[in-house]
Amino acid sequence: MLVVPADAHVADEAGLRAALAVAADVAAAGYLVTLGVTPDRPETGYGYVLARPPARVVNGHDTFEVDRFVEKPSEDRAIELIATGLASWNAGIFVWTRASIRDGLSRHAPEIVGPIRAICSSGATEDLGHAYPLLRSISIDYAVMEPASLEGAVAVVPIDVGWSDLGSWAALRDAWHAASPAGAVPGAAGTGNRRDLGSSGGLVLAGDRLVVTIGLTDTIVVDTPDALLICSADRSQEVRMIAEEMARSSQPAPTRENKP
Repeated sequence: MLVVPADAHVADEAGLRAALAVAADVAAAGYLVTLGVTPDRPETGYGYVLARPPARVVNGHDTFEVDRFVEKPSEDRAIELIATGLASWNAGIFVWTRASIRDGLSRHAPEIVGPIRAICSSGATEDLGHAYPLLRSISIDYAVMEPASLEGAVAVVPIDVGWSDLGSWAALRDAWHAASPAGAVPGAAGTGNRRDLGSSGGLVLAGDRLVVTIGLTDTIVVDTPDALLICSADRSQEVRMIAEEMARSSQPAPTRENKP
């Protein structure tokens, strides 16, 4: 089984396919496998995976058992992790066999898999939709991968394939510019009814209404029918703070999510 987040950009598709083939071979040996992105900066917005030497070479590619997962660190801590040469970003890309993930869920998250298994055993699979909202809300990292790594049951395949999680408007901007044809005007990146004069490094997502930008640098503009976002690209992750504030005040949030 392959689990891949929908909101990620990969520049080197062939490299990713090769890494997935390696991950499949490792998973066939019973491991729960995660792909770890080789970091190029001390990113504080991602979780990290720490590998445990020695490397095991599979089809010419280094693979490791996972020593532990580290939650989003401070910048100083991220620098320390990268300096070890054993840290990678947790991309949320997983490969495993059905037997391995079933065993992991049974061992580490029985309160989740138990009710589902009971429904399937009864044959009343139409009840799955009713049971799902009642299950504990928890990521697979917390529920299975982290405790399984402490048992030596998780492996990591490092990758360097031009990965971005598109987890912010700035990340979307960067991927958009990288994919733009040679000679494209950076300030004009985006979609919709828009006009620009002399801007650079920005992203404008407009709708039917005309959006005009003049002389902006590294600015994100997202225009929807019920909300308008204008922010500096280097602070685009802070949009979640506005969403949280609106939730606390019970003000209706915009219909377009705050994550691209």
